[in-house]
Amino acid sequence: MDPKINLDNPPPNLNEDQLINTTVAHVLDKIKVERVAKEDYINRIKTSAEEIKNFIIQNEVIELPENNLDIVPMPHEFQGITWTRLTSPGVYEGSGTFSLQITPIPEDWEEDQTKSFFEEYNNFLIYLWTIRKAYPGQFVPLFYTRKNPSLVRNLYPNMPLIKGWPIILEEELIFKGFGNYDLRLRLNQLKLLLKAVIDFKLELNIHQGGMTKEMAIAYMTRGGFQTQAEAERKMESHYSKACRLRLHLYWFPGNPGHGKGIQKS
Repeated sequence: MDPKINLDNPPPNLNEDQLINTTVAHVLDKIKVERVAKEDYINRIKTSAEEIKNFIIQNEVIELPENNLDIVPMPHEFQGITWTRLTSPGVYEGSGTFSLQITPIPEDWEEDQTKSFFEEYNNFLIYLWTIRKAYPGQFVPLFYTRKNPSLVRNLYPNMPLIKGWPIILEEELIFKGFGNYDLRLRLNQLKLLLKAVIDFKLELNIHQGGMTKEMAIAYMTRGGFQTQAEAERKMESHYSKACRLRLHLYWFPGNPGHGKGIQKS
């Protein structure tokens, strides 16, 4: 898939790690041009969620709630605090609507910044992002948490489960053939796994190790293959949501609980 390097006859000046990183960067650079338009961004997430839902039902991957998840633009008063916001019925409410609010592309973003963002969230990664953040995302584990009769469980839900479970589901769907085993989806799924590890390391180094913003952005763009716009956006999350991003790693591949009970959960 590499448009620049002949892997049968690789350049002699690159060691194995450099060859892998260079090849991955070249392939990601090639496919980033396949991306959604700014005005279709949220609608594309809606249609992606519907495709994912249909695949899960057809292949009986997990039991999905009968309730739907409304995917809507985030109200202006909440924008700038978080990129996504999942709302659910209150703890003392028996039923209600679940809604995922997504921040529209800010109007003050320059054209280059918007382009860089959509090169990150291209037509392949946006499916994986939808699985992790939208549908099933955190909606499904939170839905079943709300069904639990325990008031304590509802007041203090298991956040590693809610935030980490979708990571396992990403891999499960890829292995079951979502996207017709397209290697471009698999590559972006692995990139998202890498991003979760990088988020964890950056939280420690930014808040405890003295890593500067410039060092963190360089690490994300060079080591994590992220675009400049995405790296800058993630920095805002690291500053405003300290210690929250590491919750994903409870369910990360290699942990003792990895993959256990995905059907039950």
